[in-house]
Amino acid sequence: MPKNVVRYERLMYASVAIGLLLTALSFPSLVARESVGAVILFQAFVVAVQVLLIWLIARRRQNWARWLFLVLFLVGLRFYLPHVPELLASDLLSALLSLTQMALIAIAFALIFTGDARPWLRGNAKRGEAPPPAPD
Repeated sequence: MPKNVVRYERLMYASVAIGLLLTALSFPSLVARESVGAVILFQAFVVAVQVLLIWLIARRRQNWARWLFLVLFLVGLRFYLPHVPELLASDLLSALLSLTQMALIAIAFALIFTGDARPWLRGNAKRGEAPPPAPD
């Protein structure tokens, strides 16, 4: 597996872990608005979709999943960014964790769309073979 793909996978799983930590930190406020079951079901669904897409990209070399995940991230970012000042003012720890999570995802996407990841995901490198060297 190319280095950029390995790094992508690690960063994305780290972002999922941060997301779970954020959910745990905000669980009391979440269940104040929704039932415990609804919160858990929604979070389980989100994590399952994320893990599935990460696996499809990193392990199954599915280029379409890479593009779908990027689009989902960009759409989510559109709704996330306006709330950052409010989050920073209300809960600094959660805000810093959340911003770290977004940064990890952005870096991971930069990795998966550049360097040795591109030909590998496009299927130009055969399974088990090293991809061609990336141009300098």
